[in-house]
Amino acid sequence: MADGVGGSQKGEIASRIALQTLAEKSPKLLLGSGHEEIGDAFKSAIEAVNEAVCKYGTEHPESEGLATTIVASLIDSDTAWIAHAGDSRAYLINKAQIKQLTRDDSEVQEAVDAGLISLEQARSHPSRNIITNALGGAPDIEVSIAYFSIAAGDRVLLCSDGLWEPLRDLEIQKITLGSSNPQTACEKLVSLANERGGKDNSSVIIIEALTEMAK
Repeated sequence: MADGVGGSQKGEIASRIALQTLAEKSPKLLLGSGHEEIGDAFKSAIEAVNEAVCKYGTEHPESEGLATTIVASLIDSDTAWIAHAGDSRAYLINKAQIKQLTRDDSEVQEAVDAGLISLEQARSHPSRNIITNALGGAPDIEVSIAYFSIAAGDRVLLCSDGLWEPLRDLEIQKITLGSSNPQTACEKLVSLANERGGKDNSSVIIIEALTEMAK
């Protein structure tokens, strides 16, 4: 899931390049990778995405400043790998909890980590949309890679800030688990975000771990 920044047109271009490049590079880099190698291969795929976005910006001066966040998940048996840059998020959702799997690359998150503001204050802080990391922002990108165990019935949710800003975590959990299928849950979440007057585009992907995935 990619959420472009740098203006609507630039952002759209950056996010499109990111998704196209990731779809092209991931199979080649991940093919034949064992479980221990997946993290490095996944990181290489995201770095290739960053190179593609940077290259476009260099070749098209009128698009200077284009960039995009990214959050991506790779499911390998009972493990979910998460790659992340920016303030798009990944959550693990089940009946027991909703757990944020990513840490926002943003000025507000840095203030929260430093104890300067609370999480509640961060939700409405005027600088909450200023990110400190994104694909296309620099040739050497800092990509966060992590992995988590998943079980049958778990949902991995990827979303842009247009979704998580207007909604509370417990609302996201309730709608995700209470919907008949992931597609319906996505539609309900986006609809509610729009009803709340979300100021940004809302994008969401939900992956449900079935019994076969957790063997």
